[in-house]
Amino acid sequence: MSTLLRLPFGLIDRGFRMRSLTARAEPPHQQFRLSGPERAFVRVLLSRRRLWTWRCNQKHYCGDFVVVDMSEARPSHRVAQVIELKSRSPLKTGRPGIQMSRAHRVSKALVDRGVLDVGAERLLIQGTIDAILASL
Repeated sequence: MSTLLRLPFGLIDRGFRMRSLTARAEPPHQQFRLSGPERAFVRVLLSRRRLWTWRCNQKHYCGDFVVVDMSEARPSHRVAQVIELKSRSPLKTGRPGIQMSRAHRVSKALVDRGVLDVGAERLLIQGTIDAILASL
């Protein structure tokens, strides 16, 4: 069962047809669906071309999204920011709740894909959409 689904930049150019993207995911369907506010959040992330964005499998307890700033050429110097969106929570870092209790899976998946090196930093971020976007 896949932990991450990469959200390509072209997704915003194609009218955000998530259904066709998730149909190719393993496994497809519910685990990668986006709510309306999450779609708006992803649109902003994808407009920032240096940020690669993945949707986390919602059944794996590893956050909602992972963002990696790819402007750093060396995978060992990149940072994975594991994000958990909360509608009424101030920005919090470093304290995983239940929804991020298995965030280590994200790091492993990104190492397996060559995006990060084994020792790369992972930040856990929780908060509102506005607070998180301001911090990225």
